[in-house]
Amino acid sequence: MGIQRWCRVFALGACTMALFLCLREPGTSAGVQEPSQFPPTSSTSSTTTTRQKGFTKLEVLPTLHETLQETHQPFLRSPVSLREKNFIIAGDSNDQRFFVILCRRLTGRFDPITYIEKVAVQKGDFNGSIMWPEAARTQFCHDRERNLTVMFFFHYGLFSLLPQPHWYLDFAKRRAETHYPLWRRKRWMAPSTDLAQFVWPDVIQQLLPKRPLILLLQSSMWDSMAVLESLVGTRVSQMKDSDLQRLAAAQLSEANLSQWSWLDRASSFLQSFQQGISAQNLSVQATLWRTNPNCPAEAQQGSVVINRLSGLFAEAVRGAMLKGGPWSQSCLVDWRKHLEIKSPKQCDHHHYTKEGYEVLMSVLKECVSFVMAEERAVSKGQVRPNSWASNEELFCKQLELQILTAHDAFKRLTDAAAELKEGLEEQRSVLRAICLVMGVVVTPEMTERPQEALFAEATRLLHAVLALTGEGEVPGPALSRSLVAFTASTSWMNCRPQVLLSEWFDSNRLLDLFGSASLRTAYDCAPRRYRAQFLCALNRTTMAEAKRNNDCVRGNWHPVMMQYPEIALWRDLRDKIKLRVWTPEPVEEKTKRRGSMWDDEEGKRTSNWATTWRERIRKVLPRGIDGFVNAGDKEVRLMVSALWQDISDWVQTEEQGPRFLSLFTAEPPQAPDGTEAPQVDQWAFIPASDLLLVVGEGIVGISAEGFGAADAKPGHERMSFDEAMAGKKEKVKEVENDEKEKKKSKDKDRSKSRDDKKKDKDGKPTNDPDFNWEKVWRERVQISKQRPRRSPPPETRSDNRRSRSRRRGRSRSNRRSRSRERRDRRRRPVSGSRSFSR
Repeated sequence: MGIQRWCRVFALGACTMALFLCLREPGTSAGVQEPSQFPPTSSTSSTTTTRQKGFTKLEVLPTLHETLQETHQPFLRSPVSLREKNFIIAGDSNDQRFFVILCRRLTGRFDPITYIEKVAVQKGDFNGSIMWPEAARTQFCHDRERNLTVMFFFHYGLFSLLPQPHWYLDFAKRRAETHYPLWRRKRWMAPSTDLAQFVWPDVIQQLLPKRPLILLLQSSMWDSMAVLESLVGTRVSQMKDSDLQRLAAAQLSEANLSQWSWLDRASSFLQSFQQGISAQNLSVQATLWRTNPNCPAEAQQGSVVINRLSGLFAEAVRGAMLKGGPWSQSCLVDWRKHLEIKSPKQCDHHHYTKEGYEVLMSVLKECVSFVMAEERAVSKGQVRPNSWASNEELFCKQLELQILTAHDAFKRLTDAAAELKEGLEEQRSVLRAICLVMGVVVTPEMTERPQEALFAEATRLLHAVLALTGEGEVPGPALSRSLVAFTASTSWMNCRPQVLLSEWFDSNRLLDLFGSASLRTAYDCAPRRYRAQFLCALNRTTMAEAKRNNDCVRGNWHPVMMQYPEIALWRDLRDKIKLRVWTPEPVEEKTKRRGSMWDDEEGKRTSNWATTWRERIRKVLPRGIDGFVNAGDKEVRLMVSALWQDISDWVQTEEQGPRFLSLFTAEPPQAPDGTEAPQVDQWAFIPASDLLLVVGEGIVGISAEGFGAADAKPGHERMSFDEAMAGKKEKVKEVENDEKEKKKSKDKDRSKSRDDKKKDKDGKPTNDPDFNWEKVWRERVQISKQRPRRSPPPETRSDNRRSRSRRRGRSRSNRRSRSRERRDRRRRPVSGSRSFSR
């Protein structure tokens, strides 16, 4: 026991001494170039002219001559490992602020920075000039004393890598004018891999001396902000209280990172930068990756999402460095670990205060010193893999790193076990909620490993909603039959249709379950054929809701689409097929039929390919009003298989065809010994319903009863798929002939009634040549004379006579004379005596 205790004390003392040596300012090495060996001040103007060919004074501010002047005493001595180096920083606005502080500390000047707003690139596919806006322009400064140049590049996050998610494009369009470069007179949504491989190395070669490079990279804030704005649908500054509640309910985990392929994107970005530098015959001496602390610190600024994602990004990079690969030669500048945010005063929105950047500077100095010490030890042959190092400083640093890494590994293992238990409980609760609506009893076997049962019940729920609402063109009688078929089906036993539709469309509870991480985890555990079926059903459910609500869907669908970004790939393929259907071939002028100016010749027409398949669909499917055929029908399956083969052959000729078809390609089978067996099936799943709805738009209807053709004529008789492929004409049932005979009999009855109307009262036709007109006329006259005439009542007679006498007595002259007498009386004055005598 005494020996073990003595060993522990000795190891602790050695590590303490090593830490002291690591943090001590190292001295100047013998092989460092003197500052005077950099291009001297007298020849600076000529050097500037050759390096900045094609620039104007407005494009490079200030000039390189001003930057290389004698500097004052610096505030902070740079470590010896940065001498005679080019220190490249690629990041966001936080790195830009840190770059400004670092340049001021190194040079002792307030404005030592050279700004590059335009550069001519001659590498790769990006030949021509690229112009950066002010917020994202390239910058560099030079420390003459140490022969050190620091350069800053702005990059746009890892989600800028292809394929760019649609929500990232929305985020980027809001900042297109202020941040994204102008290339070929257009704003370029620049992928960071293209910048790192072609643009940045070319700029380094043009503007900087040829020295070893130290790279400081990161990608955190622009990725976190893109995810944040995708959840709220607007800028962070425009968030409302309802958006804050939605962010608080968001559940982000490592599953989201794997879903977005964030670590793969980071590895691609790192490798692209290294490849571009190697292509310019430049050497990278150290690669550093920094983490991001917890700013912003207020919920109104999106701290709930940003800080959670910053932690996930840091953990992902730590794990990648432990595994090796492209990260094996990288050093982690763990700013997040050394800067603990306890108050909002430590943050400037999503930036940091001066004290925060001071912490980053100290962490950076420590990481660079350690990496460069390891480089010197390796170059001298003092380090052997998997052995004790003779250099006590390097040995203790490695020992400390291993101890810290082991502690972090055990902590991650404990956290993973706790998250696994929590995830299982969440999956069980989601499973119970879905089974309650579907009328399914949850058994202990289902809750033991709930992923499989949860995914199956969620898929069944989507198909139940689609079966009840109907897809495509479903006639009214078919909807009534669909409800009967749904209740009688064994697939949805004990499921009440009205309750299900009310819970789905009138409440958001079920829809929010589809946006949870629990269901996404179950999706990832399922085989590919079930995943493809789920994605197709989920996409058609959104379309059914849009059709039900006049092309509007609920805002709760946005988190669901975020959980399943693969659905965007299927939508793109679906749109391509739809475009092929409704894009007719150009008509030649010779064959174009001339018609009236009122004819709608530019109406909605289909291509020749689509017309052929639409006619086959009509022939194979039954008439929708009469009845539907179930999805397992042999002829329907043969038709859909041939249609998918035709479409897949066409898609494979497109540029991104294999990427589209990867959703449905069958997984390679495994032999009993674990090796891959020969491929048997080409496709894991064929989207039959989607194909019929897209190609047969306006024709096909789908319900719980099956498939049917809505525009089929009365008497339509379906035929086999082979007959439809052979071009056989459609048969007409005897029912149609019976209807024609009924129409003929009706026409005969109408003609008889018309002949009867042509006869007179005596039953003789009106055009009879022997008809005696005179006799008939005399008889009618005698009958009219013998009729007794009615006399009006006495009162009416006297009134009539009185009115006649009045009309006779009032002649025109009498009326005029009376009017004159009245006017004369009005004009004649009335005397007082006369009136008195009266």
